[in-house]
Amino acid sequence: MVLTPFDWTLYLCPGEGSVQILQEWLGPVDVTLRGSPAAFAQLGLSADSHGELFAGRVAVTGDMHVARHFQRLFDKLDIDWEEHVSHLTGDLLASQLGGMVRAGRHWLSEAHKTFRLNLAEFLQEESRDLPAALEADAFYGDVDRLRADVDRLEARTARLRAALSGD
Repeated sequence: MVLTPFDWTLYLCPGEGSVQILQEWLGPVDVTLRGSPAAFAQLGLSADSHGELFAGRVAVTGDMHVARHFQRLFDKLDIDWEEHVSHLTGDLLASQLGGMVRAGRHWLSEAHKTFRLNLAEFLQEESRDLPAALEADAFYGDVDRLRADVDRLEARTARLRAALSGD
């Protein structure tokens, strides 16, 4: 793992039920994860580490099989940040900070959901740039029926050609 812009390298060596973090490693490196500390923090905090890992904020090079194992590791990562912060600030302040972070994440999630719904409604109803879901489903159903009809027509034409060439 390379932390940019500091160019610090940490080696994550998984073992039985744990992961060692080393500053030096002389053996071969299977996969390299390169990103900023904020990108790795987001990776650890995100509910969708797959999306975060491949969103471009963390660059992945090397053996993708090993990278998938690290993705699963990040998915299972459950760090009690309040506990670690409480050693620096005390329990009360750490609890309040944790509550603020949780409230902020909830607000961002709701704001993102509302924005997506508003944007979809605007593009479908106001600007008419996108069809409504029912309109799109009906259109795709029509396309599928037309494709099946064309396939049947081609098969029938091929049978007629074969019958005419056989006479």
